[in-house]
Amino acid sequence: MPRRLLACAASGVAAAFVAAIANQRAVRARPNIAAQAPQMTGVASRWIRTNHAGASVTLAEGPIAVVALLVGTGVGRLLDNSDRRSLAVAVASAGSGAIGAYDDLYGTTQAKGFRGHLRALSSGEVTSGLIKVLGVGLSAGAAAALVQRARPGCPKPLCRAVDWLLDTALIAGTANLTNLLDLRPGRAAKVIILLGSGLVGFGAAPAVGAAIGSLPSDLAARSMLGDCGANALGAAVGTAAAQALPRRSRLLACGAVVALNLASERVSFTDVIERTALLRRLDQLGRPGPRQLFLHDLLCVEFLEQGLRLLELPAGGKIARPPKAEPRLVVACQDDVCLAVLVDLAELERALRGRKKGIAAHRDGCRA
Repeated sequence: MPRRLLACAASGVAAAFVAAIANQRAVRARPNIAAQAPQMTGVASRWIRTNHAGASVTLAEGPIAVVALLVGTGVGRLLDNSDRRSLAVAVASAGSGAIGAYDDLYGTTQAKGFRGHLRALSSGEVTSGLIKVLGVGLSAGAAAALVQRARPGCPKPLCRAVDWLLDTALIAGTANLTNLLDLRPGRAAKVIILLGSGLVGFGAAPAVGAAIGSLPSDLAARSMLGDCGANALGAAVGTAAAQALPRRSRLLACGAVVALNLASERVSFTDVIERTALLRRLDQLGRPGPRQLFLHDLLCVEFLEQGLRLLELPAGGKIARPPKAEPRLVVACQDDVCLAVLVDLAELERALRGRKKGIAAHRDGCRA
């Protein structure tokens, strides 16, 4: 027992350490990703995603989470080679992460939701989302088969077949549900930590550790899990639940997961969270607070050759007007994004024609 506890703790710590260090380096490698994103081409541009607030973030967090999870699983297996739970978790997370990475890099958004993919299929089109559903399902089925081997269950073939189908649905459904929640900074990682904390002794410790290590850059809206990371972590927690729970509890858990997946076709989880005070506080917990910006800082805008482009402020940005400043800027905020534009764009454009060098020098030395 002490050996198993040590292996469990070490696997979580190892996954958290790898995820934290790797995400920190990934973010530091591109300190100004918003400015670099338009110049990126080829495969590099595929690793950049625009989040809900319109900011550019890196998808490197997803593969990092998968690697961290697998490293943690390996550490746990080295310290306790009698643990047969880790293999199923590794298979589920690696398979779901790989197919999620494919969707991140090469997927399209023409069809959304199960109904959208089925409608596209009825028209003869195989969407990347449908390929992801099949891929996650196959990896979940393989993991469920490994769970069956380690479980002293019913010897009857029909009974084992029902258990396999139940475990497969639970693992695949949890993977997809986690991905559906990855719409705001830190949300999916918090769900993994919340659900996986009670299952750390059944193989979820590396997933919880990877989620904890990913939180700082995710909450800061510098990176996101994407389909790769969300599917992998969700599949790992689903596999741990399949290994830990008795059949009746697995039926209840699977029913809840399937119901939430189906509800997402008609209900916005974000709207529900925003309307519920407790959920809204938990969802916003850990995100950076509002940043005060002065009007003279807002002159740090990016000028295009033909004039002025809208200035995008940091998430949650507020405007503070210093004394003696002229209110020449109009600010409009929607969700977590504020846009500021000068009132007289034509006047600015005329001034820009003769002052490009001076403005560029001012932009380089600005503080915002």
